[in-house]
Amino acid sequence: MKTDMLNQLMTGVILVSLDRSIDYVNDAAEALIGLSREKIRQVHIKSIGLDISDSVINKVLENQESVNIRKMYVQRYGQARQELDVSISPLMNDKDEVEGAILELIETSRYKNIEGETSLVNQHQVSNLFLRGIAHEIKNPISGLKGASQLLELDLGKNEFTEIIIKECDRLVSILNRMTAPSDRPNIEPVQFHNVIEHGVKVLSGSYPGFKIKRDYDPSIPPVLVDENYLTQVMINLIKNALEAMSGSSSGELVLKTRVERNITLGNEFHRTIASIQVIDNGSGIEDGMLETIFLPMVTSKAEGTGLGLPISQELIHRCGGLIKADSEPGKTVFTIYLPLAK
Repeated sequence: MKTDMLNQLMTGVILVSLDRSIDYVNDAAEALIGLSREKIRQVHIKSIGLDISDSVINKVLENQESVNIRKMYVQRYGQARQELDVSISPLMNDKDEVEGAILELIETSRYKNIEGETSLVNQHQVSNLFLRGIAHEIKNPISGLKGASQLLELDLGKNEFTEIIIKECDRLVSILNRMTAPSDRPNIEPVQFHNVIEHGVKVLSGSYPGFKIKRDYDPSIPPVLVDENYLTQVMINLIKNALEAMSGSSSGELVLKTRVERNITLGNEFHRTIASIQVIDNGSGIEDGMLETIFLPMVTSKAEGTGLGLPISQELIHRCGGLIKADSEPGKTVFTIYLPLAK
């Protein structure tokens, strides 16, 4: 069997010998299990987290029968639990003798994710026209803020804080100008995104002191393809939301996490590898019923909120070929940005 062809499949494939040890795993199976093929090879099939009984294995190898198992769960090492459909069939040689078994792993949770991602894309299209309309109105107070900062510099002289305010005003106006010009494409280029994350932390550090920040970065991740200006605004929005969600808590902790994810579908495009940036807070969580509509304009639980930060963030990331997803439960909210890797 040509292993290079098996590596092109999105379905996980595992070949098991008669002694129940693993002979081969393709790339998709390696990603599903969360272990490298070097660690998996020659170990017993039951030692990699798949809940397959001895009776099932015997049925395949000794009785030459195929078995289908629905909704099997596998706990990937260091990752979320995955729901799989597993098909196990006898592997026959040229003499029609059983020489092992072939397992096919289909990640059913992935197809559920595709449905959720499609819904997010549809929401984005609905809100896009609305965002373009209000972009003009937002620029007026930004211009006033910049003018006030420039007057303040005349009295106090240039300093780090007024320079940040003026720089951020110019950047916001630039983003809004792009949003009101449909023909203007984002400046997508390879970006070292960890620096962008740290800039977002620096911008907000003075307004939200006292919070513990934990960084869980993977420094080996290559640059991502994104408009750096867009990503900067998104990181500021998401970090600000997380800090506000923990306001009043003495044990608030912000976690910033980066990883490489495998086998992710964004819209209609499948990515074998993609970068993820997670902003995690331990606040009260998103209210029930709001999670599915949180990226729509004017949806907010804040008394003074506009409900525009997340729709704008989704719009900016979508223009760069990425997506933002939200997951929440009491005590933990996670916003994940998916972005293509630079090749």
